[in-house]
Amino acid sequence: MKKLTFIILTTFLFLGCKHEKAVFQNPEFVKAETAAAKLTEVKGACDCLTAAQISACTGNATQAAVINQFLNGNSSITQTVHWGICTTSGSTVTDPSCNFPYTNVTSQLTLCWNSCTTVSAKFTGKPPCLPCYPENFCMILTVTKTVSGGATTYVMQGNTAINDIVQIKLVISTDPDVLVTCGVGPAGNQTIYTCNGSY
Repeated sequence: MKKLTFIILTTFLFLGCKHEKAVFQNPEFVKAETAAAKLTEVKGACDCLTAAQISACTGNATQAAVINQFLNGNSSITQTVHWGICTTSGSTVTDPSCNFPYTNVTSQLTLCWNSCTTVSAKFTGKPPCLPCYPENFCMILTVTKTVSGGATTYVMQGNTAINDIVQIKLVISTDPDVLVTCGVGPAGNQTIYTCNGSY
């Protein structure tokens, strides 16, 4: 009788644990993580120019000057990004890592000249609420100029779309503020993850 009771209790405990795991494993996050894994198969854009190549960037004086400002006059720079908050929108998301302010959550962001008009950007580490942004993924950013109310603003931004499953946008402004947005799913029915940080 004790043996039978033990087997029944063990079975209930096992099924209960499996059930809890199934509830916690949100299908949207599984989709996001799977898409991110596929994204890592795509070659990143971590190539950097040499100092001699950078010094030859005279034909694109305005963009080169802005890139030089972002990189503090260096050929590459690594900054610590302090993440403030990550939010979700779109489909229902129940990840406990999202939708609240962070304290002491950081990533390393390495920027370098990719060409005379573009920058390579690579995060080492990421906020916990970016399941669709792969680890150690590189993006190419271009300089964009915006004039509003007499004020001129420059930002570096990049967009990547993989098979209409994952769309990633990275924007770095001169504040310097960092905004990462990644969406999973088809247009109009996406789960959007947005993280804000600064360095």
